[in-house]
Amino acid sequence: MTVSKEFKEGLWDPRPRFMMKESSGKIKSVFIANRGEVAVRIIRTLRRMGIRSVAAYEAGDEVSRHVLLADHAVGLKTTEHPSVFLDAKQMVEAAKVNGCDAVHPGWGYLSENADFIEACESAGLIFIGPSSDAVRLLGDKVSARTLAEKVEIPLPGGSGEPLKNGAEARKEAERIGLPVLLKASAGGGGRGIRVVRDLNDVEAEFGRASSEATSAFGCGDVFVEAFLENARHIEVQIL
Repeated sequence: MTVSKEFKEGLWDPRPRFMMKESSGKIKSVFIANRGEVAVRIIRTLRRMGIRSVAAYEAGDEVSRHVLLADHAVGLKTTEHPSVFLDAKQMVEAAKVNGCDAVHPGWGYLSENADFIEACESAGLIFIGPSSDAVRLLGDKVSARTLAEKVEIPLPGGSGEPLKNGAEARKEAERIGLPVLLKASAGGGGRGIRVVRDLNDVEAEFGRASSEATSAFGCGDVFVEAFLENARHIEVQIL
């Protein structure tokens, strides 16, 4: 492709921004406690910044793209969790053994696990993300609702704590009124969430939401919240 001289030398050419190496400060090596697309994006950024990347993988991931792109890849196994990416202890140990200064959690898995963040901090690793206190307060949707109520932010109706089983969820759905959302307390990204429009579906969907949340975040807590039809989502990112 031929690029015009004006474009090449003008202010709008984005290529130099992405080719330049940025200052990496005291972080020289980062352990990526995630896989797939997010891990690939982190590796590309680290490479541009001149920082070594260490990727984790489990059985079946051996030829995944993030494994092939990383400067170093570590195969891990777990017997205590559905996925090694939910094994906080192994993630921290692997980061230390492989000489990493920091841990990047990506999204999902352990990214909103306050205990994991504290374990990283205790091990002398920089956690690339919010503090454990912030995650403990806002990473759990039930505690976030409690905080919102305390500062008088309007909320849709919902249960004030995680529910024990589908029967409890059905009672809450009757109290709140259909349609409702069954929502995982932990994590995000739409995992562990079900819209229910019929009371007869509540108990089965509760089980599915809890199971999905356990697999994705290592926590199966689910609560009920009123479902707002045709709502608009407005999100503000603050750095």
